[in-house]
Amino acid sequence: MNNIIFKKPKIKDLLKNGFMVSDLHTHSNCSDGLNSVFSMAKKAKKLGTALCIADHNSIKCVLELEKIKNIMTIPAIELNTLDGPHLLLYFYNFKELDEYYSKFVKDVVRKNPNSRIDKGLMELLENSKDYNCITSLPHPFGPLWLNVAKAIEKNKFDESIFRKVDCIEAINGEQLRVVNSRAAELADRYDRGITGGSDGHSVFEIGGVVTYAEASTREEFLNALKNRRSSVVGKETNIPKRFVGHTNVIRKHAPYFGRMLLGRARTKIKFSKDELLKYP
Repeated sequence: MNNIIFKKPKIKDLLKNGFMVSDLHTHSNCSDGLNSVFSMAKKAKKLGTALCIADHNSIKCVLELEKIKNIMTIPAIELNTLDGPHLLLYFYNFKELDEYYSKFVKDVVRKNPNSRIDKGLMELLENSKDYNCITSLPHPFGPLWLNVAKAIEKNKFDESIFRKVDCIEAINGEQLRVVNSRAAELADRYDRGITGGSDGHSVFEIGGVVTYAEASTREEFLNALKNRRSSVVGKETNIPKRFVGHTNVIRKHAPYFGRMLLGRARTKIKFSKDELLKYP
């Protein structure tokens, strides 16, 4: 796993060596993030990275990126599946992202746009087959319902899910090191491509975890992900930076907390520390 490095990224050095660099997991204020597309684009330009916004169940701000011409952009979305675990999709062009969303996602988004949608992970993957896109499992050992192993134990799908996606998110800035290490091992075990991102909800987090590859265009970069020629470098986000971003996450979810808690109680979801790190 020499292509997964747990340390602060030296983005300038990566750029000097000819790599294309991007934080492949960020959120804007169209989702549960704090900042606007303009602010995020400004930060990406300063860093010299391609900007990838992967909002929860929404492409409103992502489509605004198409108008930005002075930086490289990557169309993406993070789907909160009905099964619990999330799914990241990276598209080669904005038109196909828009079409996929309109056809398969738009009508299954709930009242709380940042909660689960009414469609499962396997179905969303099947829906993506006719599109030029790269799929990745983010934070596969995340807490509670985000944990893929727990979903497998509940028979929502089986281990073949790891071979049905193109990539595994090897480093997520919002997760603990022990959890990220297991994600990295998972990608190696199933010979999947790798992605990495800060999962940042504020501009202060962007660039804390990056994915890089030998590429000069969006197409070449995404092809590198698909062909397992990408690398990931980064560290978990410190608490002060997380606090800034997550104040807005709480604000966005607050109006729906009652409904969310009732839903969790009905499904009787119970987790222990050992269960969260059980698989593989």
